[in-house]
Amino acid sequence: MSNYTIQQNDGRITVCISGRLDTLTASQLDIETQNLLTDAVKQLTLDISQLNYISSSGIRCFVRLFNEAKAAGIEFNITGIQPAIREIFDITRISKIFGL
Repeated sequence: MSNYTIQQNDGRITVCISGRLDTLTASQLDIETQNLLTDAVKQLTLDISQLNYISSSGIRCFVRLFNEAKAAGIEFNITGIQPAIREIFDITRISKIFGL
C-alpha cells in the first residue's frame, strides 16, 4: 500500500510517497495530482525516500507530472531515491528523462 501527502508552501509543492506505488495507488495519486500545478507553483518535488516499490503505472504518473511541470516552466525534482527504485529508473531509462 502506498501513502502520500501533498504539502504546499510558498509556491513549492512536495509530494511525499511511501510504501508501494502500484496500479491502484498510482491511479489514486494520479487523480489527486491532476490539477496540482497552477500558475502560482514554482517548484514540484517528489520525495520518494520511503518508497520501496514502483510499478509502470507509478512511473507513468511521475512522467505525467514531469511533463506538466516542464510545460509550465516549473522546477521538477525527485529526492530520496532508494537503490531499488534507482535501479528501476535506470533500467527503464527514465532516470535520463528526469535528469538523475
